[in-house]
Amino acid sequence: VTQLGLLTLPYGNGLNAPPSNDDIGRVAAELLIHPEGHKDKTYRPTGPRLMSPHDLADSFARVLGHRVRYMNIPFWMFARTMKQMRFSDYLIAQYGQYVRDYQENAFAVNAPTDVVPMLTGRDAEDFETIVRNHLKNHPEARRSMLQQLQLMMTMNLAMFRQPHTQAQLNHWEFSDPSHALLS
Repeated sequence: VTQLGLLTLPYGNGLNAPPSNDDIGRVAAELLIHPEGHKDKTYRPTGPRLMSPHDLADSFARVLGHRVRYMNIPFWMFARTMKQMRFSDYLIAQYGQYVRDYQENAFAVNAPTDVVPMLTGRDAEDFETIVRNHLKNHPEARRSMLQQLQLMMTMNLAMFRQPHTQAQLNHWEFSDPSHALLS
């Protein structure tokens, strides 16, 4: 995103209210420190508003100060990249289920929630804050000539790697749907 101005994800036009890792951590800490009254309850922390992938790209653009465009790509293409980055088949299958849920708006149901402010007393962080914090904590994610050069070299080398067949790409699904429940 920072280098090329492209947010390439297989999310279609799905909606989500993405929570920050910090908010999830604060909710978890609150429940661990003060467990009374929370037994048998389920909480779903979310960000403050539903966002499409295009909205996510716009947030990146505002923070980065340059144009960012969302490009919906097929899951098999993203899975191939994950495989080249040596992600396990299990993780790819797990992410594939996440993608299907995202595309079908499963994360938009009853979102956003008030879990973060209710349990932590703080407003949920918006997506621009999430991006700002990530850039602050990961300077290597900032746009630079060196990063762009490394990215181009990685992409060029990937072209010469052994390609996966479509059959190999299709196997990144849970063999039994109940496995998704265990993940």
